[in-house]
Order: sequence, then structure tokens, then C-alpha cells
Amino acid sequence: MTVLVDCAPTKIHHSRRLSTVGTTSKADEKNPVIVSSEYVYKSTQRLVNLNEDGIKTASKYIHSRMSETSYAPSTWRTQPLHYIPPVPPTASAAAVDAYMSQPAVKRTLDWIFFISAMNFSFWSDRGGEERYGVAWYEDGWAAASAEELASAGLSPTREEYEAVTTTGSGTSTTRYTGYWSLPAATNRALSSGIPITSPIFLSNPSLCPDSVIEELFTPSREEGSSDVETIPLLAERINVLRRVSEVLCTRFNGSYLGLIDEWKKQYGEDRTALQLVQMVIEEFVDFRDEVFWRGKKGTIVSRTDAWYIMFLKRAQILLAETWAAFHPLPSQNNTIHPIFPNGIGELTMFADYRVPQILYTLGIIDYAPEILGQLKSGQLLPYGSESEIAIRAASILAVERVKEAMVDIRGPDANSDEVTSVLIDFFLWDLAKDVEAGDVVLGESRRIPPVHRTRSIWY
Repeated sequence: MTVLVDCAPTKIHHSRRLSTVGTTSKADEKNPVIVSSEYVYKSTQRLVNLNEDGIKTASKYIHSRMSETSYAPSTWRTQPLHYIPPVPPTASAAAVDAYMSQPAVKRTLDWIFFISAMNFSFWSDRGGEERYGVAWYEDGWAAASAEELASAGLSPTREEYEAVTTTGSGTSTTRYTGYWSLPAATNRALSSGIPITSPIFLSNPSLCPDSVIEELFTPSREEGSSDVETIPLLAERINVLRRVSEVLCTRFNGSYLGLIDEWKKQYGEDRTALQLVQMVIEEFVDFRDEVFWRGKKGTIVSRTDAWYIMFLKRAQILLAETWAAFHPLPSQNNTIHPIFPNGIGELTMFADYRVPQILYTLGIIDYAPEILGQLKSGQLLPYGSESEIAIRAASILAVERVKEAMVDIRGPDANSDEVTSVLIDFFLWDLAKDVEAGDVVLGESRRIPPVHRTRSIWY
């Protein structure tokens, strides 16, 4: 078992600022991702257009399906591959402080940060057994042995867990592909005693040489298969892990928890999710999902003399995963979130290649023939190209419109945590996977198109 030493805390310097975040009140904050998307949409509407009738119809369907399935933030805890934290306390601020000091909370936060840092580019040119995949327990952590749980820093008794089987279910494995190959690979390493989500471990090449990270992402081969795809952008993944871990270790006491503590210290009880997004992109270059587009100045964000369009997919999903993982259970009425007491309502959806699929299928967005041709032919859309930017911008605005329509459906008494772009994104991502797999049929909807193919570290 590897013994890790603590990082010495150092003074934190913030040098990068969003022009629309950090200096305004909560009521005045507007997510610069929305501003960016509105700016792009004005000149790319001919390529990807919002369908007003489709938004109204689809919003009713989404509302109905989420209600029928009790889709909620705590649904995150039911995913068998997720590293689930203890249930948040219902008591005082002192209880929250004690809760946040638990080692299991820190380990969960580091797991979430690791996953968010690596959450990009899982689409494949191959299918079936040749596609990149990782084999792990079919029932996730519920099937792990007491020894494996202990190696991963989880309680073998699992008494603090909700919605997870405590008895285990044997050693049956399955081969996970796409995004799910990432938590499968991560959990495989943790359960074997490799502290792969520890920034202290990752930032030290003598403890964690590149070969360890390469081994982490080793694909699982089906019996009889002769050729298996490796994970896309492996070299880039290693570089990202080294950089983000070094920042966490040198500036935030070696943990994502340290970043959260600094955010709390700076902004106090009135802290907002956008302020934490700001800190993430200030400190971590690998979370700055921004494009210098067409060489035109906008009103978005200044980086010295350059102007950028911002989408911030992984910076926002980092916060969203944190919010969902630590969200109070439905039975915990009036319990304040231990990390986000003011919610995450200002965050947008996460502009990737999966959610646009289902937005088109549901008739929420329309594609020009040019875009449909690019998708069906499998054409590579470079990061920052007009087609790629148009799809991402329209998708963000589309989910904002769906959110507004769902608020109208639910009425003034709607729970603010139940109608957020984050939760709608989570639901749509799951729905897209189910529709593509044939597990859900949408009646007279359009046929789900291929994902748009952009190979980058940003999504």
C-alpha cells in the first residue's frame, strides 16, 4: 500500500477574472456561457436553430418523464459505479463542518475531481468488441469484496451508504464503454489498492510514473478479440492529470476539498456556483473550455488583448457532479446542501456531443442539411469550427428554454433544485443513451443522429 505525505499549503494567487462574475451580486450574475452562446447563435442560427414548437412539446415530455421516474439530484447516488459519500447531515452548521472533515468526504471529492478532469472524448470510430472498454463489476461497488472496498477507502460495512446493496452480488463483470469506461477504470485501480484519484500520488512521478496511468486505462479484451481500441488522447490525459494535480498539491493542500475551502473562505455564506467556476478556470488551464472565434471581439471575457467564447463544459460539470453527489436525500426535507447552500441554478447544461443528439431527436433543435450531412458522414468537426460552435451554443440555449418552459409547467411552487439546467442535462444524457441502445422508444420522433465528432480534451 502506498503511503502518501501531506502537501504543505501555500498562498493562493488569483490572476484570471471573468468579466461577468465575481464583482456582482447574486441577483445580477449571468453565466458567461449563456452570453457566449447568445453571441454565437446570432450568426450561426442558419446551421442550428431552436424550434419553438418542439421546445414546448418536448418540455412537457421531459417534465412528465422526470416526474414519473422521480428523477432527482440524489439519483446520482443510485449509479453503481459512483463513489458515494456519506449522507449529508440534517443538523447545524457545526454538524456540517464535522461532516466535511470526514476522510470519506475528501476521498469522494477527489474521485469527482479526477473523473471531471478526465471526462472527455469517449466517442469511437469502432463498434462492438473492438471499441475501447473496461471490464469491472456489473453491480459496481455493491459487488466488491470487503478487501477491495477497504483498498478504495470505502467502509466494508457500507453502513453510511444509501441506495447501495450491502450484501454484494458475486463477481459477475461487464465491459463498460463510452463515459462509463472511465469510472470503471478508476474503480478498478482503487479497488486494487492504487490511490489513482489522489492528487498527491498523481503529482509525484516517482510514486506514480506514466506507466501507472497508462495501466489505469488499459482496455479489457473480449475473449477471441484480436484488436481493441486504446482510450483516445492517452498522452493528453496524462498531461492533464499531472498539471491539475500539481495545482491542487501546491495551492490547495493536495485536494479538491482545499479548493472548496478556499472558495468558502473568500465568499462566505453568500458564495455562488459561478464564483467557484471562476476559481476553477483561473487556477486550472485544462478546464478553460474557451475559443477565440472568428477574430471578433465580443462582450464575453477578456484574456489580456484577446476575446473568447466560453463553454466551460468540464468546469461546470465538476460542480454539478459535486452538487448531485452531496445532495440531501428526498426524505431529508429542508436540509441545506453542505457545499452549495445557494444552489447551482446559474449553471448551464454541459455542451458535449451526446446531449445535442437527443435535443435534435426530440425536435428541440433543427439542423441544416449541411450539419446533418457532416454528422451522417462521420466528418471530423475541429474544435472551434463554425459547425461545432453552432451545435454547442444552440444546445446550451435550448436547455435554458426547456428549463423556462418546465418552470412554467410546475408553477411558482416549483422546487429550485428540481428545475435546473444541470438536472435536465443529466436526464437528457441518460435518455440519449437509452434511446440509442433501443431501451426507450420515442414514438414519432426523429431518428437519433450520430454524435458530432470533435476530438479534444474539452468534452
